[in-house]
Amino acid sequence: MHLRPVRKHGLTFVPLGMPTGGLQAYKVLYPPVSQLPPPQFHSHPGREWFYVLSGTVQLVLSGTRTELTAGEAADFSTDEPHWIGNARDDMPAETIAIYGKQGERVHITDV
Repeated sequence: MHLRPVRKHGLTFVPLGMPTGGLQAYKVLYPPVSQLPPPQFHSHPGREWFYVLSGTVQLVLSGTRTELTAGEAADFSTDEPHWIGNARDDMPAETIAIYGKQGERVHITDV
């Protein structure tokens, strides 16, 4: 079985390891900001985190924009409207994310 990248919503998702039927880690490649679709903000119960491998990623959380660079991570409540994308137009950015079987991000619900 070959691990093939998948393109969705202007992003490229590269599987990291063979699928096991449960959780799957992916490297997410964000193209330069001019190549991204317009931001679509989402909110839902739970928490989310991501780790920046390279480049500069912007997190917009309830209207506040924060830039993170390689080696930085974010952890936030997904109850707040949020969007993640590349912050630069001259180079791609890369993060690590974990997804479930249906291709959705895995979120940790506060107990």
